[in-house]
Formats: sequence, C-alpha cells, structure tokens
Amino acid sequence: MNITLVEGHERRPEAAAPPAPARRSLLLIAAAIAIPAVVLAATAVARYLNGHSLIDQVVFDQGIWALSSGHAPLSTVIRETLLEDHFGPGILVFALLYRIAATPVWLIVGQALAASVSVWLIGRRLLPALGPRRAGLLAAVLLASPPVAYALLFDVHPIVLAMPFAIAAVFALEDGRSRAAAVLGLLAALFRIEVGVAVAVAFTVWPGSRRGRLLPGLLLAGYLAVALYFEKALGHDVYWPIHYGHLGTSPVDAIAHPWRIGSTLLSATALAKFLPWLATGAFLSLRRPRLLVPAAVMALPVLLSHWAGTAGVVYQYGLAPTLFLALAWVPTVRERPDRANRVIAGSLLLGVLLGPISPGLPSSNSLQGFLGQYWVTQSEASCIGKGIPDTAGVSGSQPITLLAHRRVLYLWPYPFAGVPSNLLPADYLKTGDAQLAGAVDYLIVKSDDKNPVPAGFGPDGHSQHYLRYRRLATTVPDPVSCR
Repeated sequence: MNITLVEGHERRPEAAAPPAPARRSLLLIAAAIAIPAVVLAATAVARYLNGHSLIDQVVFDQGIWALSSGHAPLSTVIRETLLEDHFGPGILVFALLYRIAATPVWLIVGQALAASVSVWLIGRRLLPALGPRRAGLLAAVLLASPPVAYALLFDVHPIVLAMPFAIAAVFALEDGRSRAAAVLGLLAALFRIEVGVAVAVAFTVWPGSRRGRLLPGLLLAGYLAVALYFEKALGHDVYWPIHYGHLGTSPVDAIAHPWRIGSTLLSATALAKFLPWLATGAFLSLRRPRLLVPAAVMALPVLLSHWAGTAGVVYQYGLAPTLFLALAWVPTVRERPDRANRVIAGSLLLGVLLGPISPGLPSSNSLQGFLGQYWVTQSEASCIGKGIPDTAGVSGSQPITLLAHRRVLYLWPYPFAGVPSNLLPADYLKTGDAQLAGAVDYLIVKSDDKNPVPAGFGPDGHSQHYLRYRRLATTVPDPVSCR
C-alpha cells in the first residue's frame, strides 16, 4: 500500500497496481492454445485445397482478389461488393496480402489466429486466479469447443476477425480504460457492425469505473450509426423476410406482436441453438445476468432466425455468443477458481457429443468430416475446372471454391434461373437474369441436376459426378475427362 503526500496533505491510500503477468506464463497459455489452433487451421486449409469449401469463402475470396487486382471488391456470386453485403471495410486489408499471393489461405489462417487471440485474452484474464497451466487448458478447450471450432472449419467469416478486438475492448472497459475500449470497439465494428454494437452496449452495463466513458462511448455509437446507414444504403435490404418473416412483415410488426418473438425464443429450435453456447461455459454466465446483455445482442438475431443456415452448430453463428458469454462467466471463475473445472468439463463433454474433434451427434459423418473428408482430395473439384480460361465466365454447382478468381462466377443455375434461398438467401437471386447469362461461357453441372442446360451450350467434359458445358461459340482445347 502506498501513501502519497502532496504539500503536506495526506491523500487516501492507493492500491498497488497488480504485477504484469510473467512472460513465461503467457507463453505457456499460448502454447496450450497452439495445439488445437494448428489442428483447426491446418484442417481448414486442407478443406480449401482439397475442394471442400463452400459459398462464404468464395464470396470473400473473389471480392478481395478483385480488389487486389485493381477492381471493385465485387462478388458476382452474390451480386454485391463486400461493402454492400455487410459494411465491414476491415476485411479489405487482406487485399494487401493478396498482392503477395492471391489465396484465401490468408483469410483461413487469419481467422484461426483471431480466434486463438480471443481465447488467449480470456486465459490471460484468468491467469492470476488459475495459474498458467489451468488457464491455458481452459483457453485451449474453449477454442476446441464446437461453437468456436466449427466457425474455423466452416468457411470464412469477418465476425471471427472482429472478436479479439471486442473481447479486448470489454476487458479495457473493466479496467477503466474507456478510450482504449472505444478504439478496440471501433476496430471490431470495422469487421462486423453487430460486434461493435455489442461492445457499445457493454459501455452501458459493464462494471468498472464510469469516469470518462460517455464521450468514447458516444464516438463509438456515432461510427456505428454511420456504418449502419451505409449498410442499408449500399446493400439489398432483403434479409428480414428470409430470416424473420415468421415474426411479421417488418420489425415494427414483430414488436407489435411480441408473442411471436416469445414463442420463437422458447421453441425447440432456439433452445437447441442456445444450449451449446451456455454449456461451453458450464452455464456459469447465468450467475451474472447484467453481463449477459452484450451476449444477447449477438444471440437474439440467430435465435430468432428461421433461415436453415442458422439452425445448426456446425456453422459460425455460435462463436460470437459463446465468447461474449465467456466474458460473463470469467468473473465467476476468477472469484471461484474451482469452477474452472466445470468450464473445462463442459467444453470437453460438448465436444464429445457434438464434435468436431470426436464423433458427434449432429450428423453421422462428424468423424469423417474432420479426420477424413477434409484431408482427402476431391479430385473432381480441381479437374472439372481444368482448362477454363481465367477470363471466362462460369456458372457452376458446388464446389466452386477453386474457380473463385474470376471476374464472372455464379452459383448454378444462376443467372439462367433462380438459386434456392437455402443456398443463397437473397430475394434478388430467386429469378434469373438474361443479361448476366450472356457473359457466361462455361457451365459445371451435377450429373443428377434437374435444371435444363440452356440453349447454345454443348458438352465439354465430364467427371464421375459433374458434367461440363461450354458456349458453342467458344474456342477451347479438347474436352476434359476426369476419372
């Protein structure tokens, strides 16, 4: 305890600042995290290289590749630039890395690093209470837990990149560093607006010194208001009917009929989404209801959605709610270090039940998907696109990951016919576009696909599961044959 004297007057005692964590302890936590991080990152890279990645990665890969080549960051797959789909300019920084090597591996490794830093910050926060070994173990199993691990294995999502800034922002608030919290919240919002909103909400509810919070919080809120304006003004505002049409024709209609919201939140579907997020932290976050508010900001849009893509644990939608819930249970574990065992056990048990590291319940091929499928080359994915010029327009069935570096790329049967909303949830993609179809030179179609091949295209190759067609006016080498 220090006593400070100024001009003969005694001030109130000041508590000594806690010592900084030893570098060796921090490295031990990082080493524990590195094991699942390397496994998940390597598997995600193998998934891409072996032709198993899906639409989200194609969208960001094509847009960033276009920007790195001096064009607008347009993804023709969704007919929007990356700033129109969601106003998250932070993702565009990867264009600089694409100038070195144009590959989505930058994105895959970047989000694995972001998730690792997120759990490292949580482990660091718990270090004084748990010691380096238990803090490292807790952080490692949190990274390997299904809601976090699946986000790293299932394509690329800017929300993952936003999370380390958001977690650091909330901890800065707790420490009374409001300016730093605002800057970190802004960085999070540059990748995903919703995450920035959750940080802004934390400014109002999170414990800690409130001196100096008002102005930084208002500045963060000001950016969020501008960003939300641009997101609505630039993009196609079509997500409400696809995700929330069951609640009403508009947000106002949904609020006017609150029983619809209540019944959705209490439905088996919503509970199936929510329980894994809670179970990862052994339900300890419920002990701090006030700290659940930022997590609710991230959770409610997913819980209320009826779009099929938000229904399963194998997508990215559980990562942000799980990590914001972790911020709510961290104080409990700091006060009662023995409860760290519950978090570790909860994450491990959930991993056993739901995968991805062990065989899980959500599908019969969880083990195959993680240890087998992603590491086995899907030779058709690379062979069926062989010989297609880089300048050619392509409309192809999944997987189209390895065809992303093209100025014109669509998900078959678009633009000749609409794409089902369970694949691409946008009303403006439900019908074809004859003008866009005129720029397509090649088709890659599954052999059992029922959509008719447009007139003017002839056979150009085949594989076990795919047929390739080219526009008859296109001059190409001999047709490809993939066996």
